[in-house]
Amino acid sequence: MAECRIELLHHFRLQLPDGSLEPGRPAQRLIAYLAVENRSHTRDHVAGSLWPDSTQARATGSLRRVLCLLHANAPELIARDGHTLTLSPHADVDLWRQRLLIERVVAGESTSADREQLALLRGDLLPDWDDAWLTPVRDELRQLRLLCLEALSVAQLDEDKPHSALAIALYATRDEPLRESAHRLVVQAHIALGNHAAAAQHYADYSSLLWRELRLRPGLRMESLVRPLLSTRDIAN
Repeated sequence: MAECRIELLHHFRLQLPDGSLEPGRPAQRLIAYLAVENRSHTRDHVAGSLWPDSTQARATGSLRRVLCLLHANAPELIARDGHTLTLSPHADVDLWRQRLLIERVVAGESTSADREQLALLRGDLLPDWDDAWLTPVRDELRQLRLLCLEALSVAQLDEDKPHSALAIALYATRDEPLRESAHRLVVQAHIALGNHAAAAQHYADYSSLLWRELRLRPGLRMESLVRPLLSTRDIAN
């Protein structure tokens, strides 16, 4: 089978070698489930996970219908081995590339990222879907990719590249506006660039947001960064 492309970050999209295919939601859910799990599962397990409110017999019947539909339109997309199912190893899945990049950054094998890789680290897993099986995976990946953005920003600061560090840290703050560790990196990058006014302003904006949303004040590590820039009275206020 020629390589097919599956997008799960931001939205669902299936691109086959001969053109795009727009399967119905049940088929999308099956493809997404197998891609997220990325290992073989029995048909009964898959059916029970995707149709948890149905009886096992009805869930199995629903799975059978979806498999027939996909077999007619993309016969090699899902590999079957006896009673187990898995996604074709020939598929190009953006989620798989995101996970691989996260592993490399966490292992310290990568301290920089190009535009395509940064886009991967900003992609939430099917954010508009509310399937129960998807929520914990999405939350875990979100935390991991934010950690990776911060790790890349720290690496850029260590390599005396504050412009890159700032850009990457800003990505993290946009994706998670209340995340203090990311905001600290923004302040550090501004200071490294000599933009003390920008650092102070960012601190003030974050402090106001944190108080408005959670009635909290920035932590001591954040305040220690801006203390040389602001008076004690300004920090207290």
